[in-house]
Amino acid sequence: MADDTHPLKTLTKAELLDEVRRLRADHSVNVKQNFKSSPDVSKPGKVDRYDNPETELSELIDAVESMDAGFILYDAHNQFIRCNSLHRSYYPHLNDVYRPGITRNIIVRRHAEYMAGLIPDFDIEDYCLERGKFQGIPRPVEEIQLADGRWLSIRELLTSSGGLVSVRTDVTDRKNSEAKLHESEARFRASFQFSHGVATITDIETGTFIDVNDAWLRARGFEKHEVIGKTSAELNVWGSVEHRLEIVNELKRRGRLLNYETYAFTKTGGIRETIINAEVLNVRGKELMFLSGSDVTERNRLEKQLRRSQKLEAVGQLTGGIAHDFNNLMGIMMGNLELAMEQVEADAPLRKNIENALKAVDRGSALTQHLLSFSRQQALSPAVTDVKQLVEGTLTFLERTLGENIQVVTKHVGGESRVNIDAAVFSNALVNLALNARDAMPDGGTLTVQTANVELAGETIGLDNEPTYGSHALITVADTGRGISPDDLEQVLEPFFTTKEVGKGSGLGLSMVYGFVAQSNGHMNIVSKKEEGTIISIYLPISDEEPVDKDNEATPFSEANVSKTILLVEDDQQVRETTSATLLDLGHKVIEAEDGSSALEILSQRSSDIDLVLSDVVMPNGMSGIDLVKQIAIDHTHIKILLTSGYPDKIADQSEIKAMDIELLAKPFRRAQLAAAIENAVAGRAEN
Repeated sequence: MADDTHPLKTLTKAELLDEVRRLRADHSVNVKQNFKSSPDVSKPGKVDRYDNPETELSELIDAVESMDAGFILYDAHNQFIRCNSLHRSYYPHLNDVYRPGITRNIIVRRHAEYMAGLIPDFDIEDYCLERGKFQGIPRPVEEIQLADGRWLSIRELLTSSGGLVSVRTDVTDRKNSEAKLHESEARFRASFQFSHGVATITDIETGTFIDVNDAWLRARGFEKHEVIGKTSAELNVWGSVEHRLEIVNELKRRGRLLNYETYAFTKTGGIRETIINAEVLNVRGKELMFLSGSDVTERNRLEKQLRRSQKLEAVGQLTGGIAHDFNNLMGIMMGNLELAMEQVEADAPLRKNIENALKAVDRGSALTQHLLSFSRQQALSPAVTDVKQLVEGTLTFLERTLGENIQVVTKHVGGESRVNIDAAVFSNALVNLALNARDAMPDGGTLTVQTANVELAGETIGLDNEPTYGSHALITVADTGRGISPDDLEQVLEPFFTTKEVGKGSGLGLSMVYGFVAQSNGHMNIVSKKEEGTIISIYLPISDEEPVDKDNEATPFSEANVSKTILLVEDDQQVRETTSATLLDLGHKVIEAEDGSSALEILSQRSSDIDLVLSDVVMPNGMSGIDLVKQIAIDHTHIKILLTSGYPDKIADQSEIKAMDIELLAKPFRRAQLAAAIENAVAGRAEN
């Protein structure tokens, strides 16, 4: 080893021996006690290896050099005596200072100057003053970081002669491990607290809450001080002790839970659907349950809404696909039956059969309308009306229908409730609800119908749970009947679903009401409890418009009107023949065309003879009824137009037809409806 690494060897031999003897005399260095590098020589009978001071000094130096810690020794006068190589490696910038006799103050200042070159605004004097407080006394145990990033733990002891021993142990690995642990804990804490999902830590046995995150508090409606230290049973989080025990047992059985579907309760008792992950944490011998998860209540609601929409769309596509052909068939039967009726005497036995057949056709037509209503494709004729007056008028008729054992109670809160709806369809919907209520009260009961005006400010109402704003008319229909089970309540709006006995109901009543309300931009909600009754609430937007003036409506049709020459444009031959026969029977002259091109050709030759064009909307060969109307408006402005359609989407969406102020007659139609529509069209009154 080079001389510059062992400054003690630069002293004279006599000086070294004197120093060792002095240390021995003062008992300042007991090798066994302080350095553990030599046998115990204090007991009688053992050989004293230190009779030779040179040997003793050599072993002392070797022991110091072999230490796995940095070592530095000062005498009682605070002067440097020796340090080992490891200590020098910690402070290479002090190697030229470490010489016997150099005071500790000089070493401290040199180190301070070095630090000042590394750290901006480092105060040399403050550092020296702070270190000067420990002249001749050990400073408290501390940990410092070197310039190269290593960490040292410093421990100082006094020698019996008043000197000072400083031992510096490299604790970089421990500090790095602690830093990683703290970093990991910080990441866990951040992940735990700021996670969008709910998270809790509880005692697995008692259910006591150790910690919860903000998402959990928001989802459950608690404040943190209300939760920590309380058990899940005290807070009723799981609803029952058995429910939590089921989760704990499942966790213990599996070792961990992944995507476990369950439910939990809020502070106010609301149920939240949740998917959780859980595992057991062993912390200082105590088992804790770490639970994280997602509140999927809203997601499940949207999924149910999507399924309902998909079902609605499927029914709509099915209904819309068959409605045109079905309406044409109904029209053919209806027209021919009415023509036959006109030829049969009033007291003829055959007349009763024809009337029954017409009733069956009406029922078939109504069935299609109910399906169209559910799929929101029903043809509506909305007008502003006071819903309270409409309710009163409908209930007056209903009281005789419901029976004596049903008490009807009406309540109206506030003034007028003007809504823009199809009054006839609304009355039909109210009748459906009342009849359902009657059937739910076979032994009698009370039917309460209440109206009120409410102001909504973003509340999630209705079966779709959509935020709703503005003024609404609220119509509530409540009964004291048998109620609806939770399972059935999920399905009551589906078409053809009914809780009644086979043959007692079609299952279209509630679905029709729901479809009408949705098509009228309203919302509907159902609340029911078994054996306690059902409450159905309908919210319809309040309209600022004035109610329709009944005096300005079209006058009833009279068959004594003047005969007209009508160009009938219809691609279905049977429908064309039946409609033509009905028109002839009404006293009109008829010219037939099978498509738009044929109609334009006829008009080009006989335009002056034709008073009215009666055309189907959807026709083949590239020209629709709308296209035909536009061409007639250019070339034959004096001719009136009447359109018919069996397609539900054309009937429901009349915006283009209304813009042209043209009458649209939905198929199938009765003889009287056709006659009235012709009269309105000729007079220029479009009753869309």
